[in-house]
Amino acid sequence: MNIPMLAAIDPTWLPWLPWLGGAVLLLFLLFFLPRLLGIVYIPHTQVGTIEKIWSGKGSLKEGQIIARNGEAGFQARFLRGGIHFGLYPWQYRIHKEPLVVVGEGKMAYVYARDGVPLEPTQTLGRNVAANHFQDAVKFLESGGQRGRQRGILREGVYAINLALFVVISDERVFSGPVREAAERYESWKAQLASLQAFDPVVIGSAARGRGRDRVSLTDGIASEAGSKEPQAVAGTDFNPDVDTIGVVSIQDGPTIPSGEIIAPEVKSPDGSRDHNYFQDPEAFLELGGRRGKQLQVLTDGTFFINRWFGTVEKRYDR
Repeated sequence: MNIPMLAAIDPTWLPWLPWLGGAVLLLFLLFFLPRLLGIVYIPHTQVGTIEKIWSGKGSLKEGQIIARNGEAGFQARFLRGGIHFGLYPWQYRIHKEPLVVVGEGKMAYVYARDGVPLEPTQTLGRNVAANHFQDAVKFLESGGQRGRQRGILREGVYAINLALFVVISDERVFSGPVREAAERYESWKAQLASLQAFDPVVIGSAARGRGRDRVSLTDGIASEAGSKEPQAVAGTDFNPDVDTIGVVSIQDGPTIPSGEIIAPEVKSPDGSRDHNYFQDPEAFLELGGRRGKQLQVLTDGTFFINRWFGTVEKRYDR
């Protein structure tokens, strides 16, 4: 024992040394030992994205980003709020991500990093039953497609695996733990904001008092390659003497036949599922809808239309 070193310690500290050692040990037990034992706590305002460092099942197949069957890499399953066991630090890395929040009266847009490739006639991934993108396993097993999605998120709070999905809201981009350049998603967010695409389309008397600007959407739509940003035109307050309609241009699906410039109106033949004024892209395409400018227009009402799927040009007639 180093006697000179002990002699240099202030004697008044000696009674506190056991307490100090106990405090250090307690901190270790509280913060480090649970993790070493594979215990992970996720706050109820977050989700835990699982990254498997190594696995006896090997690596992912070529073209895959998300592991479905326990391979190494980001996992399709994720952790909800609470205490979880068996996640040892030498095999798992846990990324805590916020819940996705979409504001009241707003919409959010979704991009999938993994899934089945898009078909030649598609620009957006088809809708699959995955509990509003909250079930990543079901999304992948049901044939969900990679790329920008036809489905949108309405106002609410969602627990989403952000390793698989990127969510773009009016307030922020939820891009998760995947290391990649974020400029593309921020560019999409800026383009959608310039189109007022986080707000519903409001036509006619429904626009009373909202004071929205008119936006010409014929200059283009946000795309992966980037596009010319549309120009906002100063709008006016609601005028009961002016009729307003919304002319819709669809950006997905089969093209109209050669020689035609307007896509015909599509309706449900037996009164069953309808596309509800372009708010249900999957129903629209199943009924034979075509991309391009539509014969059917929007009249008085509020419409939650995915602007990646359909752009709307407001026209005024006195």
